[in-house]
Amino acid sequence: MMGPKSSKFHKVDTPPGVTDLFSLIAFLSDPKQVESQLKRLLDYIELANESVENLGKVEDIERLLQDAENKHKQASQVLAEAEVDAQKVRGAANAYQQEIYLEVKSSTDDLRRKAEEERESAHVLMNEATQMRENAEKDLAEAHALAEQLAARQERLEQREAEVARKEDVLSQL
Repeated sequence: MMGPKSSKFHKVDTPPGVTDLFSLIAFLSDPKQVESQLKRLLDYIELANESVENLGKVEDIERLLQDAENKHKQASQVLAEAEVDAQKVRGAANAYQQEIYLEVKSSTDDLRRKAEEERESAHVLMNEATQMRENAEKDLAEAHALAEQLAARQERLEQREAEVARKEDVLSQL
């Protein structure tokens, strides 16, 4: 059986000593061993359920991605406005003294730098949100695969239990 553990999967071996039908019957005859194995299965089911619940946060990630895109658009608009403002200031600065020109240029350069920083920050946020979304989708796929594996194993276990019960009935008749 495979189960989640720190975003990794590891193999869970069959119960110790179970190699064939007779060892399985012997295993199922021991309530402590069966209880221990069932507890392990329940622990993995619980972990799988927790993973599925955590993946419900995909909506939050999508909202963050949308916020990052909006900030990116706003930063681009601020940058465009800052560039327009900078050109107007440069045109007017030619009429002023060199000192005033330098002060205005410094101010517009600061605005441009801040707008660029905002744009870069929004771009980084958008990349992080995209990565988080991809990770969440991957985790969701892994959780679904785990749930399918657990369901298949549960079905096989039920089939084995039915077969064991049938064979116990046959053995008791002998």
